[in-house]
Amino acid sequence: MTRLEGFSGNVVFSETRQFWEPELAKMVGENVWKGADWVRFYNVGSDRGYHYLGSGQMMMKMGTVFSEGMIPMLGVRSGR
Repeated sequence: MTRLEGFSGNVVFSETRQFWEPELAKMVGENVWKGADWVRFYNVGSDRGYHYLGSGQMMMKMGTVFSEGMIPMLGVRSGR
């Protein structure tokens, strides 16, 4: 995508798979969210796999990577 005409220079690739939480995915696969231990599950995620299992931690990490990728495109210096 970053090499396609019209996107070059205004799109950044951000690697996010390292933020996936296998333990949370395992809980989804075991339907923990439907059982007696649902509170433990909903403290860290939700049953919505298409939204990164509802994990705030995953979303926060991805948002950081997305925003850091935009800094060079915006011509802004990072505060880090």
